[in-house]
Amino acid sequence: MATFNGFSWLKAPAPAPRLPENKVKHLFPRLRMQVFLGIFIGYAGFYLIRNNISSIAPLLMDETGIDKVGVGIIANAVLFAYGLSKFFSAMISDRSNARYFLVIGLALSACTNLV
Repeated sequence: MATFNGFSWLKAPAPAPRLPENKVKHLFPRLRMQVFLGIFIGYAGFYLIRNNISSIAPLLMDETGIDKVGVGIIANAVLFAYGLSKFFSAMISDRSNARYFLVIGLALSACTNLV
């Protein structure tokens, strides 16, 4: 019986063989900066997506007629969903390839906010 490997691309990559010291000294500073910038920009994106309810609250109240209680319920629902996502994402991210996980997470978060 065949097993389903539809998410095998999400698994963490196998460790690469160790590079010679001269290549490490040349290559690692650039790679460290790439990783730092990727994580910084990715986390900034998640933070901006997570904290957008207070900025659109006046628009929601003016154009849709939602009152302050409704905006409060929406804000609490967003915080609750954020907490759940952090809980489940932590378990999944420890076993996945961070390159795909960060990009997919940002894309899904953006799509959810657009909806």
